[in-house]
Amino acid sequence: MHTERANETTAVAWSALGVGLINGLMSGRSYWLLRYF
Repeated sequence: MHTERANETTAVAWSALGVGLINGLMSGRSYWLLRYF
């Protein structure tokens, strides 16, 4: 049970990290677009 919970927490952490990375990429891209135009 403990390993399943740990795997679940790891999956949630990785998904949250992926979402943060995508959001950072989108905001960074929009920032560069605003800077160029």
